[in-house]
Amino acid sequence: MLDKNEVYYSMGGLPQYFRSLCEMFDYKITNETKTIILNTSSQPNSIPHLGTLTTLMSVFALAEELKKHYNLNVLVQFDEIECSPRAFVEVDGHKYVKAISDIFDDEGVSIAERNMKYYLEILNYLKSFSGVNYVIREYKDFQQKSAIREGLIKVVNNRDRFVKLFNPTDKKLHIRTKCPICSVMDKDMHKTQIKEIHNGSFTITSYCYEHGNYELTVAKDNNSFVEINTQLRDLLKGYLISNDKKDTLTAMIDGGDWGGSWALRIHGEGMALLNKKLPIRLFAPLILDRSGGKLSKSHYLNGKSYSYVKERFNDYLNFYKYYGVSGLKKLYKEISSWVKEPKKYFRNYSIDYIETIMEENE
Repeated sequence: MLDKNEVYYSMGGLPQYFRSLCEMFDYKITNETKTIILNTSSQPNSIPHLGTLTTLMSVFALAEELKKHYNLNVLVQFDEIECSPRAFVEVDGHKYVKAISDIFDDEGVSIAERNMKYYLEILNYLKSFSGVNYVIREYKDFQQKSAIREGLIKVVNNRDRFVKLFNPTDKKLHIRTKCPICSVMDKDMHKTQIKEIHNGSFTITSYCYEHGNYELTVAKDNNSFVEINTQLRDLLKGYLISNDKKDTLTAMIDGGDWGGSWALRIHGEGMALLNKKLPIRLFAPLILDRSGGKLSKSHYLNGKSYSYVKERFNDYLNFYKYYGVSGLKKLYKEISSWVKEPKKYFRNYSIDYIETIMEENE
């Protein structure tokens, strides 16, 4: 087990200049600010794993500190990405897919619904620990917002630039829609095209291997369902935040894997192309495996496991069965200490560190 006496914190970078993460909000707070919203998101394609749990704890711990520091209303906004793909099918060499919201068990419960009950448990515990309320926004509601449609139409009208920025390999904007009969989507975009592009709308034509061709129009003022890939979701969330009312300040808080080059190229350069100001963005510490890589949810989804990671750290359910509510409180207390000291927040932590924390006596 790791010796805590050998845990060191670098004072390079931002920790040199900030005594608290709350100070990172000062330059955006005005006399008109009444509410701070911390936005985070996740794909409910499995039981939340340890990295998801610690990121959510980071968000609520920061929200708790902001509430004390500014004496303002603070809210956590959780974006449920129920359009996450599952059930890939290959037909004539091309991939098709359904979203986890469209795959149901024998009782009529979707994968997204089944896994969201664990997210709800976590969110409710964190609400009770922090005293901060939360709201859940589903992707189907997110994509209908007029500001999202407006931003997406601008991207499509400037598609040559955005294709080079986001998808230089396949040279496509990954904007899809569902078959109106079975909800299958053209994953490879091989028969999906964007046509009839105007300043206020565009049309998507696509193909289902069972039900043939179909099309729909995406406009600022309609609610037709459109699925966009991760790059576009990340960018357009910033575009939406840029339309906040003057009394609201929204910040994006994500796991550390969305920082660095991703944030600069996809979000920063994308927002510059749209001529929009960047929102506040912070990135929660990653939980790393022993090789230095992010502890991978995909690894577990593919039926694999780490030989050295104890079962209780595989996901939230196993963690809760072993440690209970007192274990959640203990981990939250640790993560709250990261938020209170920037030198602890602006770094990552190994699975061995988390095990050491959870096994030590109070």
